[in-house]
Amino acid sequence: RSAVMVSLGRMQDKTSLEILHTALQDKDINVRLNAIEALGELKSPESLPCFRRQLFSTEIKIKYAAVRSIGKLSTPEAGDVLIPLLKEKDAYLIWLSLRGIVSLLETGWSQRDESLFQTFIRLLSHSNSYVRKESAIALGYWGDIKAVKYLIKQLKDKNEFVRWSTAESLCRLSSPSAIFALIASLNDKNEYVRSAACWALGESKSDRALGPLRKSLKDISSRVRESAAYSIAKILVTLENRDRKKIK
Repeated sequence: RSAVMVSLGRMQDKTSLEILHTALQDKDINVRLNAIEALGELKSPESLPCFRRQLFSTEIKIKYAAVRSIGKLSTPEAGDVLIPLLKEKDAYLIWLSLRGIVSLLETGWSQRDESLFQTFIRLLSHSNSYVRKESAIALGYWGDIKAVKYLIKQLKDKNEFVRWSTAESLCRLSSPSAIFALIASLNDKNEYVRSAACWALGESKSDRALGPLRKSLKDISSRVRESAAYSIAKILVTLENRDRKKIK
């Protein structure tokens, strides 16, 4: 039965929804797990009530699978289910919920509740690095400039993946107030952090970043050198266009 559930999910056939929904009541946990995963692959909003019921399961694997599948649904209602889970103590559950919320934000989710923003800020201090990383990503897609001062602090996080994601989020927010912190990140020991910092400085379009970016053209990493070259070009083009407007 378990193998059948997997096959139904791979078929991407929405006519199998009823079969999969019924399978969620099966006594075999593996059947239920595969049914949840298969329904997640189908990404049908009709399955949301079923996923929600699975969140009350005493089997943590079932709960995890349900949250993963909810995160694949591109509907505001999915976000309404995921948000309360950010208050859970289970770090993995929080991380899965954050990933689902980030996916929604990527698709243009219009949720802009201040309490959710503050939750992202709070989770930047979480003991789990995966949670901190995903929170930083969420703030980048959230798009509120108020997040910049909090993200600047995260550029000093002990985890390199958190610093990397933070630099990328600052790139999305492109705030002038982050320039000096990003310049400092050009000396980070991780090449991906340095590269992301280059991109973010390019998005700032500030001439103050040109000197540090030119130094990055000599970085040992080709990734960083390429990012620096692109950002320098972007800033120079922006400055040139500004000068032309002044002349006119």
